[in-house]
Amino acid sequence: YRRLLLWLELLARVEGCEGPVVILDEAENLYRPGVSRAERRTALRSLGFYCGGTIPRACVVLAVTPETLVSLREEAGELLDEIEEQVTALPQEDVAMLRRRLLRARPLDVKKLDAEQRRELAERVRIVHGKVRGRLDDPDWSAWVERAQKESKTPRELLRRAIERLERLAFVGG
Repeated sequence: YRRLLLWLELLARVEGCEGPVVILDEAENLYRPGVSRAERRTALRSLGFYCGGTIPRACVVLAVTPETLVSLREEAGELLDEIEEQVTALPQEDVAMLRRRLLRARPLDVKKLDAEQRRELAERVRIVHGKVRGRLDDPDWSAWVERAQKESKTPRELLRRAIERLERLAFVGG
């Protein structure tokens, strides 16, 4: 946690970063089949860090389905009680704050992205990637995006495919 806070402080001083946007979808994985109680408790400790207000100037978005939020609320009380009893819990893991925020959270409906929005998402990935790695020459980009946005089941899959393509081009040299 200290390294993360140091990194954020460096970004603030050197780059003028006003604070991170942290998007967490970890909670979805807390309840997948085969995840032990101990693993869920550990994940809740991490959520307690991120959602507990420890990261200065951060905007935290916890992306979960409404069903997962209900499950998280039901099980979180008992698991968070166990965490509060642990002497080894770091002070940054504010599980009491997480509990309060889970109870107050209200789900926001997020509409499915249409084809045009998915193409725009891929283009934004290309722009950000270009700022980091340098602009790449990819004459087939538009046709690739058209195919990829149709073949990708979720926006996340499209993002991963776009990043993989751009990284491959950056390292192979187009």
